[in-house]
Amino acid sequence: MHYVARVYAKDTKANIQSLPSIGFGFQTQPEEPPKPSIRSVENVRPGVQKLIWNETSQICECQHIITRSEGNYSGRDLEVYVPCNTTEYIFTGLRLNTVHVYRLRTLAQPGDVLGPLSDAVSLATSPSTPPPPTNVTVSDIKSKQFTVKWQPAETVEGFFVDRFIVTVHPVDHAFKELSKEVSGYESHSVIFTDGVTSCMHYVARVYAKDTKANIQSLPSIGFGFQTQPEGKLRNSSFTEFSPFFTHFSVKFGMSAFVSWK
Repeated sequence: MHYVARVYAKDTKANIQSLPSIGFGFQTQPEEPPKPSIRSVENVRPGVQKLIWNETSQICECQHIITRSEGNYSGRDLEVYVPCNTTEYIFTGLRLNTVHVYRLRTLAQPGDVLGPLSDAVSLATSPSTPPPPTNVTVSDIKSKQFTVKWQPAETVEGFFVDRFIVTVHPVDHAFKELSKEVSGYESHSVIFTDGVTSCMHYVARVYAKDTKANIQSLPSIGFGFQTQPEGKLRNSSFTEFSPFFTHFSVKFGMSAFVSWK
């Protein structure tokens, strides 16, 4: 508390009191600040984390001291001073794929009375790109049409995947690569018809994209396949293709015949 002290002189017999002396201002020392409580830490985007804590009621002037370290309290701690009336702070330029540990304490003034440390909270920063889709396959293969299917990867905090980019690359480079974009995280398949060449070896890959952050994943594992020839395929067994980048394992039944009109 801020106080001002003044002194008066008094003649009690005459019952006369002097004017006040010049005032002297001072402030009492604060009590030890309470232990802060960190509410959460979250990934905003790759290399950026937000620390949120509960509001601390303080009469005295004070500051919060945020301590950040990498790993299990190893290495040099970074200290950040923020006003007591704030309840969140954003850290930028953090090392990716690294666990960051946060603690908080309050410094009350005057006298620099330091309160106890909060409990530590930790969170690993996001990778630089979202994870690629998995289980890419191609089905319903015809001469001029096929369907690419995939499984979205589990969401990673800090990314919002809302689009998938499907590319189908012909092994014969004289032909054009096919590409489609599909909106929505729940999307799992897309049909290709335009530009499809019969009897062509292709490799299908799928990318995940966070359009807001304009960040695209690495490609999925490629799935190799071959489109059917034009005409009617009679008495053919099921055709199996190996889901690797450029290796094709094509198995036909003994009674497979192709006839053209």
